[in-house]
Amino acid sequence: PFKVSVVQNLMVELALSGARSVARVSQELGLSRRTFQRRLSEHDLTFRDLVSQVRRDMAQALLSNTNLPVQDIAKLLGYKKPGAFARAFVRWTGQSPKGYRDSGRP
Repeated sequence: PFKVSVVQNLMVELALSGARSVARVSQELGLSRRTFQRRLSEHDLTFRDLVSQVRRDMAQALLSNTNLPVQDIAKLLGYKKPGAFARAFVRWTGQSPKGYRDSGRP
């Protein structure tokens, strides 16, 4: 059976290696691109939604559990500019990456 959590874990691994495409994820799962997208749709998700969720979760974990500079976290998550990452983070959490880290949130 198709499990979103398995896909999310795979996406974390691939994100850390720089591979973030729908083609790569579907290939790793042994599914065609279309079948993968159909399975996501069955869970009311798009690949873009999933990428955003994985990035948010990774960002929160990295800000909470490491002292990596925000610029390095942005790059690790695939953002070309730290400002784009900061805007996305505010959209996800309502606060800046620095504010999130300073608040000591888990």
